[in-house]
Amino acid sequence: MTLRSEGKATLTMVENGETRSEEIRISFARFGSHMWNELIAVPSIAKRLHTIDLQSPDIIDDNGQPYQLKESDFNRFDVLHLSQLWDGVVNVFWKG
Repeated sequence: MTLRSEGKATLTMVENGETRSEEIRISFARFGSHMWNELIAVPSIAKRLHTIDLQSPDIIDDNGQPYQLKESDFNRFDVLHLSQLWDGVVNVFWKG
């Protein structure tokens, strides 16, 4: 079983002309500082998030389990949401 780090990310959404922020829980496969340099060298945030197996227990699959996000899912997110998810990972990683 892979050890996972847990934290939160804040996503900003515009619905019906109103902007709101929502905090979601995130988890990802733990990685060490040796992998950090490899990750930040990857220009695609979507690829980074996929590489570390980012999940959210707030995003549930039809079977009731956390949805296994795929790179294609991340590629459909807008840049703001990808950045906010990556910020959540960075905050967890550096706060340990």
